[in-house]
Amino acid sequence: MSVPLHAASPAEPYTGWVLVADEPIARDAVETMTVFQPLLRALDRHIGALATVAETAEQPPLTPRERVVLGLLAEGLTAQAIASRLAVSRRTVHKHLEHLYRKRGATDRLTAVMRAQGRGWLPRPHAPGQSSDSATQSPR
Repeated sequence: MSVPLHAASPAEPYTGWVLVADEPIARDAVETMTVFQPLLRALDRHIGALATVAETAEQPPLTPRERVVLGLLAEGLTAQAIASRLAVSRRTVHKHLEHLYRKRGATDRLTAVMRAQGRGWLPRPHAPGQSSDSATQSPR
């Protein structure tokens, strides 16, 4: 089964995900994929963004407050929850997010957190049952 990422156009090549199974794909699976198509589009955008933006050692340093916001972001807090925790306005949190996204070449919270984890600035998520004892470096 092929799941297109974009509407068919004679001007652009076909892009999509191909799903393969040993058995014929059931009709209800095809219907289910219409629900998952937007998720596959988003996943494809994230993969593309991560592949095209090279990280360099010369990235601007994060401020202490941006580091705190990044840590809370990694915990899954919303901008409103971060604002409440830090006793600042939601607009201030959005400004901190805007600055740290720019400094880290990210376009969204998932990419910012993944990059920080990849660089060792935040602990990587661990599987259930694993110890969470891991030393991390502070962002530069």
